[in-house]
Amino acid sequence: MTSTSALPRDRGPGIEHSPFRGADICAEAGFQLPSGAIRPMFEHHVWDFTAVAGLAASKQAAIRRLDFTPITDPRWRLVAKELIFALLVPRHDNVILLPRALRTALHLESCRGRLREMSRLLHWLTDRGIPSLQDVNAEHCQQYLSHRSHTYANDGEVRGDLGSSTRRMAVQVILDLINYRDLFTADRVRGDLLPWGTQSSSAIADVQAGWRQNKTPPVGQEVLQPMLSAALYLAGTLGPHVVALTQQSQAALRTRSQLPKPRRCPVERFTAVLATTSATASRFRSWQSSSLMSGSPQAGHPVIRYCR
Repeated sequence: MTSTSALPRDRGPGIEHSPFRGADICAEAGFQLPSGAIRPMFEHHVWDFTAVAGLAASKQAAIRRLDFTPITDPRWRLVAKELIFALLVPRHDNVILLPRALRTALHLESCRGRLREMSRLLHWLTDRGIPSLQDVNAEHCQQYLSHRSHTYANDGEVRGDLGSSTRRMAVQVILDLINYRDLFTADRVRGDLLPWGTQSSSAIADVQAGWRQNKTPPVGQEVLQPMLSAALYLAGTLGPHVVALTQQSQAALRTRSQLPKPRRCPVERFTAVLATTSATASRFRSWQSSSLMSGSPQAGHPVIRYCR
């Protein structure tokens, strides 16, 4: 089994100053691991939560792993780790002091989405020759939002819209760099960077609020009415009988468990009885055949004995 010390770790610039250096991620986030499982540490390149107990069974193994290796710059990889740690452990002493930090921990799937968007943003900055987060300005933020708002052809022409959800994620990752700025130790954006003022990511991305109407259309009365009638019948009419039958079934199982178990005939005894019975039956058939031929019963016919 691979030891924790043998896993790849970050030893780049700034790691020795990070407030989360040496942190056990599962212990800090309150995740339960079986004994002997490898515990993801803050310095690891990959935080593997596959063995964590209590996670939804529908979550695939890929969703339970946070991979920081696509971020090749050690400084920015540390920034991403410090952000994801803060999102997983919002009550940490160094996180709770931030005025705009989240107060509720995000799920692993949400953290994985934030990490992927962070990787996209950092690669986008690298492609444009921006070496530090200190150099990011409001124009860069707006350009990245425009970049993540559309799909493009090979010639650069806009082909389609990626939707408000994608725009919101692009805005959110930039707001994360601003809101958690004081937490980052290796690199950080300028303190005066406010590309969209105090607007929320939903407002900036023009996400339609749920108070207007749900995205899922309401169920028609021709479907809703029979469904509610059937549900009421199941709960009000069949429900009490189901409860009574369940109680009877449980009582029967308890009574059955208290009965003495039947004695089993040993295999050797069963085989011996079977052989004796077979031989006796063979002799009886021979006697019966000879009696029928002679017309009178013969003395000394075999007696069939039964094993009790």
